[in-house]
Amino acid sequence: MFPRGAIPPADTAPYPVVSSFAALGHIIQDDGTTSQCWQATRAAMWRAFFANAGGGRGRKLGTRRGIVLNERAVGPVLDFRCSRWPFYERRAKEIARVQRAMTSIVMGVRRMEGEDPGEFVRRRHHREAGRIIARTGSWASRWAKRVVEWDQHVARPRNGATWAAVLRPYRDEAWLQRRRAEVGSARASGGRLLIRANSGFVATRWHAGVVAAAEHLRISASTEGV
Repeated sequence: MFPRGAIPPADTAPYPVVSSFAALGHIIQDDGTTSQCWQATRAAMWRAFFANAGGGRGRKLGTRRGIVLNERAVGPVLDFRCSRWPFYERRAKEIARVQRAMTSIVMGVRRMEGEDPGEFVRRRHHREAGRIIARTGSWASRWAKRVVEWDQHVARPRNGATWAAVLRPYRDEAWLQRRRAEVGSARASGGRLLIRANSGFVATRWHAGVVAAAEHLRISASTEGV
C-alpha cells in the first residue's frame, strides 16, 4: 500500500497494490481516513448488540439491566479500535447516533396514540435515550477520553522507541505552520500547503484530533450540570 496519489514502484511483486488492509484488528487506508475501520466497527457493535441486550432474551431484562449488559457487550468493541482514530465531531455524532438507537431499543419506547412520527423519533432518541445516556456516559466522550489518554501514553519517555512514538511528531502542527509560511498562506493556523497529490476528503491529523478530543471533553464537562 502507498499513500493515495503517490506513484508506486514499477515492480511490486509478489505483493499486490491495495488501498486498504487489515492489521491487528484495524483497517489501514491509503488516504489516512478511518471510514472503513469505523464501518467495520459499527457493524461489529450491532452484531454484539443483537446477540446480547438487543436480542429476544436481552429485551426481557428491563431497561437498567439491559443498559448494563449493552455497556459490557458493545462498549469494548468500540474501545478496542477507537483509541487510534483521530477525533473529529462528525464521527462523534455518528457514534452518538448508534448509542441513542441502541439505548432506545433497550428501553422499548413506544409511540403514543396520536403522536407525530417525527416527534416520536425525537422523543425516543433524544429525550428518552438521552436521559439514560446522560447517566451512563456518552460513547463519543468515551472515544475522546481514550484518544487523549493514548496520546499521553505514547508521549511518555519510556515509550520513545515504539513505532507510535516515532510517528507521532511526523509533520506535526509546527511543521504545518512552517510549510504554510514557505508557500505564502494567509495564516499559519490554516491555508494551503501545496503537498496534496490527490483531491478528496482531508483526513484529520492525529495532533488535531487530540486537540479536538480535549475540547470535546472540556465542553462536555462544562455542560454536565446544565
